[in-house]
Amino acid sequence: MKFTVLGSGDTRGLPKVGCHCATCADALKTGFERKRFGIVVEHESDGKTTRILIDASPDLRRAFLQYGFSSKDLDAVLLTHEHYDHVAGLGDFFYEGKTIPLYARPDCIDHVFSEHAYGYLRGFRLFDFHKMDWLAPFSVGGADGIRVTPVPVTHSIETAGFVFEAGGKKAAVLTDCRADVPAPTQDAIRDADLLFTDGWMENSEQFKEAHRAFHSDLSESALTELSKRKKRNHLLISEALELAMRVGAKKTVLLHVAHAASPHAALSRRYDSAKIQVGFDGSRFEA
Repeated sequence: MKFTVLGSGDTRGLPKVGCHCATCADALKTGFERKRFGIVVEHESDGKTTRILIDASPDLRRAFLQYGFSSKDLDAVLLTHEHYDHVAGLGDFFYEGKTIPLYARPDCIDHVFSEHAYGYLRGFRLFDFHKMDWLAPFSVGGADGIRVTPVPVTHSIETAGFVFEAGGKKAAVLTDCRADVPAPTQDAIRDADLLFTDGWMENSEQFKEAHRAFHSDLSESALTELSKRKKRNHLLISEALELAMRVGAKKTVLLHVAHAASPHAALSRRYDSAKIQVGFDGSRFEA
């Protein structure tokens, strides 16, 4: 299986609009960018390639053009959850003239395709909707395609992770994930050849710095207390590394990186190894 990272950033992207922090300043100077989250999964068997898109970010159109993909080539779309940075690109399927299987949790489909969101897309038969059950595998691309198992992760709303199996290999994608990963999910991803998960920020100090923009009236001690009691909806890098070790992942890729983290070059020097890599837009991996 091959994986292409369409977007390695969080909901704000990098550089963040109007931000002059050190990481955003470095990104503006060097041209480095983190688009919003997305991954394409590919598996070739007997001359046929199965392609799956995970999430449709607001940067989807540009990512497809940049990395050579088209929705016409997709065999399925998987949605992790209904937050803006994971679904706002669904309208980019509007003129493709193809009905694509779309898999998501029932509440996600109901919310995303409601009258007040993307419900207007239903009338164009762009998607064939499949409501997923937890830990109930399904196949994309037939018997020689990719076996997909939805797994629950803990986030601010109901969110799905995915386990992919093909060609005797196993990979997992857990994005928008708190540290308290459910036990059944840990069992499902155990010994994965490749794990993609959050590397949101490095530590609680960066978390505090990010919240200063929203809580400028709080003292340093109050911000410290906030960082201790507020539930983070994404894994810090230290938490991601601990998860990877706990489940025995052979290689882990850190994504959904916030602008509050260090510049990519510094992150890469600090964390990249044979088993860990800080992902970036356009990076490709194989399991």
